[in-house]
Amino acid sequence: MAESHIRHRKWQLNRTQSSMLRLEIGLLMLLCVSQYLEIAAVNLFFTAAVIVLVLMMRNIEDCTIGIFVALPMFNLLNYRVGNISMYYLLVFVFWLRYLEHHHWRINKKKLLVLVVLMAIRLTSGEVRDNLTWLVLFSVLVLTYREDFFDRNMEKIVYYMSITFILSSAFGYLMLEEGRSIYNRGYVWSEAGVATRFAGVIGDSVFYSQFCALMVAANMALGCYRQKYRKKGIALSVFIIGFCVLTYAKTGMFLVLLVAVASIFWLFWSKARTRRGAVYAVLIVAAVLCGLGVLGWYIVTHMESEVVRSYLLRLTTVDLLTGRREIWEYYLGKLGSSWRTLLIAMPWRDFDLGFLSESGRVYNKTHNLYIETVCAFGLVASVGMLLWVLRGMLRAFKRRDGVLCLMPICVILASGYALHGHFEFHYYTLVAIAVGFLGGWIRRDPTENRGTEELSPIEDDQWDEATQLTQGEGLEADR
Repeated sequence: MAESHIRHRKWQLNRTQSSMLRLEIGLLMLLCVSQYLEIAAVNLFFTAAVIVLVLMMRNIEDCTIGIFVALPMFNLLNYRVGNISMYYLLVFVFWLRYLEHHHWRINKKKLLVLVVLMAIRLTSGEVRDNLTWLVLFSVLVLTYREDFFDRNMEKIVYYMSITFILSSAFGYLMLEEGRSIYNRGYVWSEAGVATRFAGVIGDSVFYSQFCALMVAANMALGCYRQKYRKKGIALSVFIIGFCVLTYAKTGMFLVLLVAVASIFWLFWSKARTRRGAVYAVLIVAAVLCGLGVLGWYIVTHMESEVVRSYLLRLTTVDLLTGRREIWEYYLGKLGSSWRTLLIAMPWRDFDLGFLSESGRVYNKTHNLYIETVCAFGLVASVGMLLWVLRGMLRAFKRRDGVLCLMPICVILASGYALHGHFEFHYYTLVAIAVGFLGGWIRRDPTENRGTEELSPIEDDQWDEATQLTQGEGLEADR
């Protein structure tokens, strides 16, 4: 009786949650339309509607999913595209739900991390930018090793992928009309100029990083959870299609590595059984056919803008496109003072920028590792790196846990060419990548029930059953 009541109650909760999320996606779609038509009053109305809807999500799980789903629309959440985003208000709502969930307490270690790193940032001398940084960074800290976040990772990745694709479609319409949020990247050739696609993120290289992370998350879920596999592959195909238009070498290289790792894992997992060997052969045949079609397309469409742009970027003399000069400048700045190296670089020095030999002014490091030392100093940076490596080592030691490393590897690998600490999307992507290291994803709770140890989702169901048998009811936790 208790188990039947649990299942019915859980079905009701999932149905309500799905309805709220679909309503949020619907409002975000209407926001895209109104932003496209440039109707300021309507834009503000739908932005307020999204905020109110998230505020109505009384449950910490719903609220967490809600703010992650809204992230791809960050630059649209205002009366005009590209203005200061109202997304920060959604994070404030998340803070409220988090404190309610933990009975108005916060983990001492998490509080210590926030206070210490904020104190380090304040030594740079900039207040406003550091406050916005703290708001976004808090999402990573407060979701770390939280059950309400980990057990909803599949929903977060799924619905966030949908809104990311919708925002990309809106960005494509902007691209066709020659409109841009912040800046435009171009590929110059004798045949003409090709504009690099950036969705509504505002920068093509960060957009490609977003794409690679979402593909890695979807493919990891698809490899470990068979019921998600078709959805994950379909979403990844759409995302890769938009990523191709960025002409970003780093982003496409990371997407290629994720695809190779996923295909190899699927092949290996199928080939270990006689029946699965047939599927493994089909996988190999499908990959070879796909490569053949791709090669045929490239050979027969050498004059197309996409093929021409990639050939030009991959055959340029400087594949780093000036980054080496930027790195040398910031490394020189770090080495000029022990205070800058060990604590943090003053904001006026970090954001001042310099004039490169090509005539362009750069005020970003274009390297995550150099930026981390500039932002937090060498001591804190080493601590962050060791924390990440510790999580990766734990995930690697677990049986069949290798693919859980894909999202964090995307972040680390992209770091050689991209910065991120002061970009709006960065810490949310890191939160997803770190969440995959927990190991919960390795087991599908609907399969092999009773033969595997309980997953985090099953632990939650067991707690609810205990509450029912003790007469406490499900509402005690909700």
